Amino acid sequence: MQNLRPSETALKVAYGLLSLSAKTDWKYQLPPELPGLLETLIVEAKAFGYNERIVGLSRRRWLVGFYEQFEKVMPGIFEGIGERKLFMDWAVKTAIDEGAMQVLIVGAGFDTLCLRYASNYPEVQFVEVDHPATAIAKERGVRKVGQPGNFTLLQADLGSTSLSKLLGECPVWQIDVAGVAVAEGLLYYLERSSVQELFGHLYASMGPGSKVAFSYMQNHRRHGWALGMLNALREPWLSSSPIEKLSAYVGSQWQVPTLANPTDYRSGLEEFAVVKIE
Repeated sequence: MQNLRPSETALKVAYGLLSLSAKTDWKYQLPPELPGLLETLIVEAKAFGYNERIVGLSRRRWLVGFYEQFEKVMPGIFEGIGERKLFMDWAVKTAIDEGAMQVLIVGAGFDTLCLRYASNYPEVQFVEVDHPATAIAKERGVRKVGQPGNFTLLQADLGSTSLSKLLGECPVWQIDVAGVAVAEGLLYYLERSSVQELFGHLYASMGPGSKVAFSYMQNHRRHGWALGMLNALREPWLSSSPIEKLSAYVGSQWQVPTLANPTDYRSGLEEFAVVKIE
């Protein structure tokens, strides 16, 4: 990711999700407030190539059709984003219903979950962490739509800053309280050692009964042309794990349930899972 520009991947995911929200069979599956929030966040990011006019084209029929053709070449590259969002929404809501009092989104990009949930769960703290280049751009949009009092945005380069230290110094985060963390569309951009380091920091920063919901790939090397494109954007995929070796991927301190994904949400590109602290 370039130092002064928001993550290109985060922008493309948000833009693609806007297009998906215009697709007939997805229009009513996604949260109704999601498209409006996404439009504001993308436009206010002020990133080159994502002005108001370009964002307005995102839901045109021809562009939706273009994405549908990509879906035929690589199932999950378009509709899988929607499946992933629905899974993460389910995981967070389930965790809150079971007693989680804090929600953490790691590498949040332009995700809208915290903005959508914070007002509905005023007793829960919502925290996002992302690289300053993306977090600063997103914060402009958050201010535009209105930032709930229980929603905190943290800026940090986790390549040089410890997540556990960052959370330990965050006034609203409690390391001994049950929570749920989300690592969506993130792990395959990290080396295996960095994945385990991330989950180690999460383990040290969350209380008993806490969960992590995440997406991952079983074999990122299967998708050669996508790897080439992401290498060109300087945001390459770096790791993956078969389902049966998931415990070794995230660390043995996490309990992997028999059904890591007990929902019907599926993507042809990624797998979804929830692990738990005993």
